[in-house]
Amino acid sequence: MKKMLCIRCLVLLLCLVCALSVFVACNTSGSSDETTAGVGGSSEAEGTTGGTVDPSSSIKINISDYTVLIPESATQNEQDAASALLIAATDLGAEFKASGTDFVTNAAEIDPNAYEILLGATNRPESAAALADLTGVIGYVVKMSGNKIVINATTPELMDEAIQYFITNYVSKGSAGSFEIPEVLNYVDKSAGGIMLVDTANKDFLYNLVINADLDTTQGSDQYDRVDYVIQYFTKLWTEFQTKTGIDEITISADNDAASDEKLEVLLGDTNRPETETFRQSLKFNEYGYGVVGNKLVITGWSDFTIGKAVDLFITDLANFVVEGETCSNVVVLASDKKVVSYDVWNLDIPLYNDGKAEKVIECANDSYEVYYTGTTPEAYKAYCDSLLTQGYKAYQTNQIGNNLYGTYVNAKTMIHVYYVDYLKAVRFVTESMSTVVLPQMTDSNTGEKITDITFTMFDLDNKAGNFGNCFIITLEDGSFIVHDGGGDAGGKDKAELWNVLQKMNKRTDGKVVIAAWIISHQHWDHCKNMIDVLNANYKQIKLERVIFNVSVESVFYNTRNPNHYVNTATWTSLMLRTGAEVVRMHTGQRIQVRTLNLEVLYTTEDIYPEHPYTFNNTGLVHRFDIGEGENRQRMSILGDIEDVASEIMCAMYGDELKTDIMQVAHHGGGGTVQLYKHFSPTVVVWPQNQASVDNHLKSTNTGYYNIINQSLMNQKNVVLLVVADNGHKTISLPVVGLTDNRTTNHTNLVTIMPRDDGVTSG
Repeated sequence: MKKMLCIRCLVLLLCLVCALSVFVACNTSGSSDETTAGVGGSSEAEGTTGGTVDPSSSIKINISDYTVLIPESATQNEQDAASALLIAATDLGAEFKASGTDFVTNAAEIDPNAYEILLGATNRPESAAALADLTGVIGYVVKMSGNKIVINATTPELMDEAIQYFITNYVSKGSAGSFEIPEVLNYVDKSAGGIMLVDTANKDFLYNLVINADLDTTQGSDQYDRVDYVIQYFTKLWTEFQTKTGIDEITISADNDAASDEKLEVLLGDTNRPETETFRQSLKFNEYGYGVVGNKLVITGWSDFTIGKAVDLFITDLANFVVEGETCSNVVVLASDKKVVSYDVWNLDIPLYNDGKAEKVIECANDSYEVYYTGTTPEAYKAYCDSLLTQGYKAYQTNQIGNNLYGTYVNAKTMIHVYYVDYLKAVRFVTESMSTVVLPQMTDSNTGEKITDITFTMFDLDNKAGNFGNCFIITLEDGSFIVHDGGGDAGGKDKAELWNVLQKMNKRTDGKVVIAAWIISHQHWDHCKNMIDVLNANYKQIKLERVIFNVSVESVFYNTRNPNHYVNTATWTSLMLRTGAEVVRMHTGQRIQVRTLNLEVLYTTEDIYPEHPYTFNNTGLVHRFDIGEGENRQRMSILGDIEDVASEIMCAMYGDELKTDIMQVAHHGGGGTVQLYKHFSPTVVVWPQNQASVDNHLKSTNTGYYNIINQSLMNQKNVVLLVVADNGHKTISLPVVGLTDNRTTNHTNLVTIMPRDDGVTSG
């Protein structure tokens, strides 16, 4: 017989003691329908009969006709059950025909028609068959099978409750050496509220591990084609089950099929099973854990990040649930084993959004989180924002773009950024501790005397050496700069060239290179490395005031094309400490003033869910800013490296609200969509790629996906100036004034070219 680990025995016995105390205190003559459900909604007693016997449909059991049998290697509980039954018979003034073990020299000696009471796991086939309704769950059964009364349980300890039920409801109510039972007796009790994952007799893992059908479980040959974030945790659990039970055949299946109460399942993460939702609704947004619901084991949390932590938690505790066996081991989890842990870094002591349905929590950078709500309205959003004001929050910043509404609210401890997304009829709720937040300033107090006009320079990266990232420099009226990204440094020359260009363009009388804002679209090397090197090498001669970005986290970008983000948290932290810069993590819809420019964020990684980014580029930040006044007022939009997912989201969010005057081509010509560029409808296009690459995209004979997108952009009649990152650093004044309908003329008259100091020709 299998031996349970001591800790499992203690837990199960404690549960049984509690159950028996309730059993004794309550009326035990009720039918199976009167059994009270237990913890987790999993407990039940079911059967044709149970409890009170109807004399019109009962049969008499003469004690002297029956033999009581227990297994040859009976557990103490089975022996105790037999003793209790013999004592109960004596109280009726009778003795059983015989009592003993089930030993036979061969199976032919077993009489299928013999009058027997079978206690526990005897060698009679009726004993095993009686447990059919308890496959994979914890409980006991009392039933009549032919001439045999079968009393069996899934664990040795439950035999105590099974025999107590049989004696109390039937034997003790008899007289003169007999008692009555229902004509059809089939009582199944699952009130222990637990599950057993293994059929140790047949070495079978009874439960399927069920996951969401939308998850990507395929590891491709490409080093960047990985499984989805939570799949790596589910694989760990699958391996642990194999190791702990000794069973190799364990199935992970998708939740494509309909939910069924009969199926034995371990539900991992977000599944379509109602038990998953039942368990998840019992959790706070920062909680995760595991527990038994019905005949299912649920392991989950609200976010992919906390689902991973829930799986790790269960793996840590798994040894406590192992029942050691001779050829394989079982895993027994009781309803009382439910365990929930809080990820306390995420603060929930705040007024959460109170309308619609919370669908998902998404991990965000800087130890913050986002909650995605569906089925809500602008009116509900406004009512919630008003409620924040009555609860001591200050409206730091509000905004509206099209029908989308945005608000940032703060008190001494917490920042809440909440916005209504019209096309989804959804609200995104992002919160972070004020101890880590730098709010985007709405007025730049450093605005000084105007010493120059505003210009935009597209840095000419060393394309021949392999550099092709974004590097844009905006010169502000006081002589300070906004640097967008900064490019890579393949070939080793662009770091020195960028530093030379910043010094050469610097018009400040104090000679100090002041970078009012370094805006980072995303963390790829070709967008970050060059500027990081410049700052590390020249930080004593540079004043960096702020860094603006909103980077993604591993649980979001884990399975994306090219997920390497190159620049890790330690790099940022070291650099910020060295320069003393503020780090402003901006959210969609927020605005910030940098000198006289007002920058507005259109898209961040927080806009992706319920989509998957698919490529790391879609986690980037998209922003725009306005320049000039009156009829010369113009808008410039910087798209970074966004691709199809981000493009489609922005089209759905804003439509023609995206209209701009100056636009950067997304991902060097490998991003955007036809529809996105129609909405932007620019007059001036800046293309961060060399001329040969641009020409190749625009050949009418090239019909590749992005060729068609770029051709559609450049075929727009409104595009009258194209500036390419090639053969020198190219500068245009902002706003762009004096445009004609001729692109060549506009380039000649309005674009200033500064050759590279090092003589590199990138064309």
